[in-house]
Amino acid sequence: MSAGYTVILEQLTGPQRGSETRLFDDEIYAFLEADQNLRFTDQQDLQDGESQFAVLNRSETDYIITATADNEFWINKRLVKSASLRGGDMIEFGENGPMVRYHRFDGILPLRWTVSEIASDSIAYLRFSRKPFTYRLRHAAAQFGGRLIWQTTIAYRVTVVVAILALAGLAYSQYQASRLLQERIEAGAGQLDSVAASLAKARDEALKPSDLVELRNDLSSQVSLNAERLAELERHSEAVKRVIRKSTEAVAFLQLEYSLRDIVTGNELRHVINRDGVPVMLPQGQPLLSLDGNGPVAKVQLTGTGFLLGGGRYLATNRHVALPWERGRYSGPISADVLEPVVSKFVAYFPNLQMPVDVSLKTASETADLAILAIEAGLPELDGLLLASGTPSVGEEVILLGYPTGLRSLLAQSGHEFVRQLEADKELDFWNVSRRLSDAGLIFPLASRGITARVASEALVYDAETTVGGSGGPVLNLQGEVIAINAAILPEFGGSNLGVPASKLAALISIKTKE
Repeated sequence: MSAGYTVILEQLTGPQRGSETRLFDDEIYAFLEADQNLRFTDQQDLQDGESQFAVLNRSETDYIITATADNEFWINKRLVKSASLRGGDMIEFGENGPMVRYHRFDGILPLRWTVSEIASDSIAYLRFSRKPFTYRLRHAAAQFGGRLIWQTTIAYRVTVVVAILALAGLAYSQYQASRLLQERIEAGAGQLDSVAASLAKARDEALKPSDLVELRNDLSSQVSLNAERLAELERHSEAVKRVIRKSTEAVAFLQLEYSLRDIVTGNELRHVINRDGVPVMLPQGQPLLSLDGNGPVAKVQLTGTGFLLGGGRYLATNRHVALPWERGRYSGPISADVLEPVVSKFVAYFPNLQMPVDVSLKTASETADLAILAIEAGLPELDGLLLASGTPSVGEEVILLGYPTGLRSLLAQSGHEFVRQLEADKELDFWNVSRRLSDAGLIFPLASRGITARVASEALVYDAETTVGGSGGPVLNLQGEVIAINAAILPEFGGSNLGVPASKLAALISIKTKE
């Protein structure tokens, strides 16, 4: 027997599929039984029902196989009678006989087949078998899977099982996450429509060059009307004049900007931009928004009114001004388990103070439309407004201070020259306009006078003139005390307005003080 290498014949098909025969001897006989079993031996003894098919003779480098009698075999899909074998050769015995792969090893034989060798066997079968392709493909896949299970090491099999379980667990978790995401998307679809409508409304209310032209054309008459109204108000009594003069500097013009982001991914709601870089608009005039949008972050901007409380550390306003994403004209309700608001800027402008101050939500009432804002930096000494201790009477005169229509009303009072310069500079940015108004000393609340029509523990109804933007303004009695916080307009009741009684604000302040 020659030394130096060992051969393993691995049966890939037939009744003995998966069996291995190791060749050491110089001459080996291959016998093919009637049931297509293949047997290798170093003796020429025939058994019943079998015939000698081929002889394998060992050379210095490889075995040489020769078919006996009229037998034929295929090597790598090539019909031959005799051939010198090489490592990796595929031998098919007879027209329908089993297929065997020839493996040649120098030195120590492997204890187990590696995954790459198993894969190589399956690929070789797929390439060189003469069966139909679909049959070969199924057989190769089954052979690869079966051998991975039974012919690899226990450690490898355990690792594969653990990996499969891990993948199954990951797939299940991904399925659950996808299902929850789909539920959240469905739940948030209506909210996206609401936010889109809010942005469309805010866009319609934003200042445009045409608005400045209109303001400039009508400014004289508007200023004249405002001046006449204020003069009439001041002529009414010295008490009204004194209240307005004393309280004005404590009434703040509020500006707020916020966006919305997904609480799971952290992605912010963005505009969708087309190929031309233009935001895509829906048929109803609303912008198309998406958490995967390719445009700028969708930001809602709004204005409101607040007033300084005694002590000068906090501002009072409405809850729907401080938390506009909950309800109100700028947004429908936003579900906290889908989208969360991100306030990017919240500032307050006071009359006679040039620089704005940053504010943030301190607390909000759960039962009334009230909120308290904290002033982030110190203020020059300003006198806050005091809350009335008693309940107003029906028919009592009231004064309402605020910033109805926001920037538009302030511009209407600013004068021809200011509007002309703003129009020339084309600086209509939401933040820039208010800053320029403040620099010019043009931020002052409007005052209106009315009569209380109804007094109840939950609400105060009065007819002082106001509109959107005046929410959060103080409703004062003739002693300059806050009797209510302006909260809503009731046009269906002859232009009446609704205010939250000051007692509700006093209770909220008391709760916060105890905390």
